[in-house]
Amino acid sequence: MSSVGRLKDKARDFERKEDWNKAVDAYLQVIQAAEKGDGEAELSLYNRVGDLYLRLGRPSDAVDYYSKAADHYGEAGLYNNAIALCNKALRYQPDRLELYRKLGKLSAEQGFITDARRWYLEYAEKLARQGRKDDAFDALKEFAALSEDPEIREMLAAQLQQRGEVAEAVTQLRLAWTQYSTNQAAAKAEEV
Repeated sequence: MSSVGRLKDKARDFERKEDWNKAVDAYLQVIQAAEKGDGEAELSLYNRVGDLYLRLGRPSDAVDYYSKAADHYGEAGLYNNAIALCNKALRYQPDRLELYRKLGKLSAEQGFITDARRWYLEYAEKLARQGRKDDAFDALKEFAALSEDPEIREMLAAQLQQRGEVAEAVTQLRLAWTQYSTNQAAAKAEEV
């Protein structure tokens, strides 16, 4: 049995004994060994470590590992798992703004533009409420680049105009017009 396999067995033994600290330490060693190329860490271990951190009353650390797990699942193309982990993390720390952005990106990659829009807009609104208007603006730009959502282009154009970036606002309106025209929304295209 490999050293990684022995570490996993050790971690499971600690879990059976409800020695959560030692179980976390053993699983973290498995993850570190895998990151160094000594075997392969199962994606579920990140989630497991998060669950154990919750048992230890450390929700911030748990959310860190749920977020890492979501990243790895997303990289593997397992978007449903990644989205579920982000939602799980938000239950414990709804103020972790990067999770909203991550949910937006994952939803967009899956083709769920309505969900992506919801997450990006929520992310941008929370940033704006914190006074981070430039970051909120960047979130809108990122979503506009990921989607074919003409309404987002219009919102972005309005923000650009307020910032005095008229040429870029016009570019965004042209893109919105093209998207409305392509979607056979002539009335909306005419408004733009």
